[in-house]
Amino acid sequence: MTPRSFTRNRVCIAAILIFVSTWIFRTFFASENMTLVASICNERFKRYSDPTVSLDLQTRTIRPNIKLLYEHEENSVKPNVARASTCSFSDETESKILYKVAELNKLCGKAILPSGLYLGHPRLKFLLVAPRGRLGNQMFLLASSLGISSGQNMAVCLSPELTLPAHFRLREMENINWTGGLSLLKVAERSYAAFDRCLFKLPPSDTRLDGYLQSYKYFHHTRDRVRDYFTFHDATLNSASKILDTLWDRESYPRNITALVGVHVRRKDMKSKINKALGHVLATRTYLFKAFHWMMDELPKKRVVFVVVSDDIAWCERFLSGRYARVAPPASAETHLALLASCDHVIMSVGTFGWWGAWLAGGKVVYYKNYPAPNSPLAKGFNRSDFFLPSWVGLS
Repeated sequence: MTPRSFTRNRVCIAAILIFVSTWIFRTFFASENMTLVASICNERFKRYSDPTVSLDLQTRTIRPNIKLLYEHEENSVKPNVARASTCSFSDETESKILYKVAELNKLCGKAILPSGLYLGHPRLKFLLVAPRGRLGNQMFLLASSLGISSGQNMAVCLSPELTLPAHFRLREMENINWTGGLSLLKVAERSYAAFDRCLFKLPPSDTRLDGYLQSYKYFHHTRDRVRDYFTFHDATLNSASKILDTLWDRESYPRNITALVGVHVRRKDMKSKINKALGHVLATRTYLFKAFHWMMDELPKKRVVFVVVSDDIAWCERFLSGRYARVAPPASAETHLALLASCDHVIMSVGTFGWWGAWLAGGKVVYYKNYPAPNSPLAKGFNRSDFFLPSWVGLS
């Protein structure tokens, strides 16, 4: 036997061994995994579905007998997430489950996803909302992800580090949390506050968007859905209502002739050297007084009451508090946001927190147009027409 024929025989034997081992793995290991995941599906969805789960070992798919919720959009029927209560497992068991589910996804290519079951042909893809920043920044991430996922056969899910579930009901997203188990394609935004149309044509894979996504244009087409997601918890609404009762004399200012104008004043962290170097600026007293007068001129038939929320209450008490302005006491971020949202109109200072207070209120809005500082790092990624709604009014 020549060396060349010996090498050729070794290659043939290796190929046969690989084929046989692959066949054994797909036949036995996949079948074992499917049986395990079938029992998991039964447990997780036993309160919602028929407890039986049919397995198709030839196509390597799992077909739980779960009633699907459908949403009708533009004469098409799209599969939505099956609503069900989640069973509890130990951390060790959960990690094993997720690993096996991830392996099954590689075999099946559809039907199964960690932390919930999605059905469809092809299966829905994940669009992960990863943590970045505080409340206002996180709201932009979720709202923009909801808009971007619309029409792309993608299901938005939340990273467990996000604080949004503690502040909002989030409707049907309550059981859709990211627990790992799948590889993600990372897609980065081009600018933090500039609309990028390319994000509406994402590759057909599980995706993580990296960035801030701070443009209303990402979700303007699905704004009603976003507004529904950002429904405050009852406890937050009650706290905001109690604060408003202490600030607003309803007898002197009856509701039918009164306009409540929320005023957001952000100061403390804007004065740091780091933020100044980035291009953050403080909204001046001159701007705030101009905004006050603008609102009163726009609402001549109303008695205007200004409700001020701030991280610098002492400054506001000294310079803004008066006959028509009331400064809210310290409270949680979500309570102050709910207070702004309950007003008829809003005056912003700087930052995304005030932006969302204005957007949720839905009335007239005045913003500080000298933000960010010219030629600063923040200014390079900031497009004013993409960040502020066209109906909002900028003053200096």
